Amino acid sequence: MKSTFKILFYLKKNEPKKNGHVVIMVRITVDGDQVQFSSKLDVHPDNWDTKLGRAVVNKQSAEKKENLRVSSLNKTLDEIRAAMPCPKKSAMPFWDWKKRKRR
Repeated sequence: MKSTFKILFYLKKNEPKKNGHVVIMVRITVDGDQVQFSSKLDVHPDNWDTKLGRAVVNKQSAEKKENLRVSSLNKTLDEIRAAMPCPKKSAMPFWDWKKRKRR
């Protein structure tokens, strides 16, 4: 039986902060079952590419400070992705955690 595994980063746009930034959420899907949680990171919606699921530099306000922030955000998102269980090894630790979380 073939197993599916997907990690998606998306914005929680319904609760913007005072500075206009929104929280980056993480959704993990394994064989159609989903778990989602906050990454505890935030970004301005203008600096987010939905198709890529990554922060991008807004060309209109391409400041050096913003470039560093976007680079740092993407590095952290990559670290989150790398910390997820590999579907080719074993997804059991993930599912054990999920079952405990549901109870």
